[in-house]
Amino acid sequence: MNNLYLKILFTLLLFFTGADFVICSEPSNNISSFINGRVTDERKFPVPYVKVIYGTKEVLTDRYGKFSLINVTSPYTLTIAEKTSSTAVIYKDLSVTNPELIIFGDLKEQFSNYVMLKVTFPKISEGGSAVIKLISQDVFDCKEAKAAPGDSTVNLHILWPVSENYLNGEIVFLLRDEKGFEYIKFTKVSVYKKDKNKKVKINNKKGSALSTSAINVYQPSDKSLKTDFNVSLNFFNYNLNSIIKFSENTDGAVKTHIWVPDKLSVTNKILVTGFGRFTNGSGYAGLNFVSPGAELKLYPESPPELFTPSDNYLGAAGNTNFSYSLGSGTGIYVIEFKSSNPYLNLYVVTSERQSTLNYLSRNEFKNYSAQFTWNVKKYLTYFNTDEFVRPKVFKNDFSYKAVLYSDKRKFKTGFY
Repeated sequence: MNNLYLKILFTLLLFFTGADFVICSEPSNNISSFINGRVTDERKFPVPYVKVIYGTKEVLTDRYGKFSLINVTSPYTLTIAEKTSSTAVIYKDLSVTNPELIIFGDLKEQFSNYVMLKVTFPKISEGGSAVIKLISQDVFDCKEAKAAPGDSTVNLHILWPVSENYLNGEIVFLLRDEKGFEYIKFTKVSVYKKDKNKKVKINNKKGSALSTSAINVYQPSDKSLKTDFNVSLNFFNYNLNSIIKFSENTDGAVKTHIWVPDKLSVTNKILVTGFGRFTNGSGYAGLNFVSPGAELKLYPESPPELFTPSDNYLGAAGNTNFSYSLGSGTGIYVIEFKSSNPYLNLYVVTSERQSTLNYLSRNEFKNYSAQFTWNVKKYLTYFNTDEFVRPKVFKNDFSYKAVLYSDKRKFKTGFY
């Protein structure tokens, strides 16, 4: 490892432990405010003890991801820096006084409690199947498990914020047979920080009987677009991670007849998530909420197209203009910059269709050839960055949402 590379690593360490990123966080001169905010990851888990930078000021979040700043002039820019994952997120042009900021990317579960839950249930009969999942009104993460004929046990991997000592929830057991959905059962359960593994048993009682309805899903017929979708249950008054995916369709058929459970004992919506992938690597995911009996047409979205710089651009610096097209719909943009040598993840959240990354003007990058990849995601439907960071009033949002993503390009820093 050469001395220059060691110098860059040392500089990055300074960046994630000291006020070394203020070039991207200079305040404006407008209305002064007192900011009370929160930092979460993409699962909405609070992220404790990460740095929030405003101009030359910096504070750390508390164990619940909360932070406060005084004398903030609007509009303002905030930078979040998380050392262990070498991740920073720059939020531009904010004016809300209670922002909920997201750290994008994989934080490697270091801010989570974990318990493996062993769920036992009556053996699944021939021709039957079941979906089992934990749901909760609190913040958590848990993927559903599927049971086939002959199964009587599944394992659920449960995560929840490290700041909380326990998690209360319910195990949902959704059974179907050859004729359709048969019944749904709910079993209350609590898991604690001290638990390593835990067992829960679903009894032999039948539960609430279900009727089966159908929705018809129509996909775009564009030959240059590969499409598929999945179908989930989304419960009212539960955490957004309580959705239960019970059906997938990947054959690309223009019309698909999907059976869905009807008249559940808890209020719910059917969520159809449609995906589209173009040949250049760009694509989209759209969330559509419907009721049983619906006819749903999935419309294609147009992802942002990267303009400048060109692919494999050499000598990128702080004044390099990263620009892209509008894409379809109204939304905000998240520009993602990634480098593997040195390892670094940088994101810029903006409503503008171009941005610079002043950090690339540092001497270490001027004199060293570091390779980055970059791409743009557009989040629909937001009119500005304030809407994107404003805390949600309701647990679940049943309006149309979508994430569009561009293809990827490469660039290098330094002189050649």
